[in-house]
Amino acid sequence: ELANDELKHYNIFKMMRDGETAEYKSTETTKIIESIKNVFETLKAENPEFAYGEDAAKIWEHASEVEKKAEIWYREKATELTDPNQKMIFEQIADEEHKHFVTMENVIKFLNEPRQWLDDAEWSNLDD
Repeated sequence: ELANDELKHYNIFKMMRDGETAEYKSTETTKIIESIKNVFETLKAENPEFAYGEDAAKIWEHASEVEKKAEIWYREKATELTDPNQKMIFEQIADEEHKHFVTMENVIKFLNEPRQWLDDAEWSNLDD
């Protein structure tokens, strides 16, 4: 889902670059937050003793940093744009990058404390 979101972002920016009318469709808003809890519940159910290597958390931490930097960059660029449609696109993509960041932060928590995280999580922070 993350890769599909990034491909969607790429296509929007490619259209903008090529002088085409780009559009951010609300129907194409990321669904990552809606599905992430199910992914981890399935993982736990299929193999409750599954353990991840140390490198997995490091990789996700790096990816999380990339998503946060992307969110900040899109928000900054949105303030520089004068075209209202382009400004809106940048802001909406920044919102999606934030959702990616939150998702990755939760993956990191899961990798570090899988049993406690699933048992204790209220999932209230996923929409923040």
